[in-house]
Amino acid sequence: MNPLFFYRLGCILKKYHIPLLPRICEGMTFLVFNSSIPLACTIGEGTTFEHRGIGIVINRDTTIGKDCVIQTHVVMGGGGGYLEPLSSKTMFISERVQK
Repeated sequence: MNPLFFYRLGCILKKYHIPLLPRICEGMTFLVFNSSIPLACTIGEGTTFEHRGIGIVINRDTTIGKDCVIQTHVVMGGGGGYLEPLSSKTMFISERVQK
């Protein structure tokens, strides 16, 4: 089990307008994996989080393409500036990578 499980479950629950349960999925992601992955972000199919996705923070406006691999302790987006979506396919993202 990793944060993507709770993210995808929360998205399904949100799609069918089930109240409260999507927020519980976001909370479980934070409590269990110390990660912040809002349901408003977009994560493509085939994307994986290495090492159970510990410490990943994703901004709500972020778009991640298909088949990406994201390492632990990655922060995507934020900083008060303009955020460009990560829409390319097959990316490997690890900590301390800067644009």
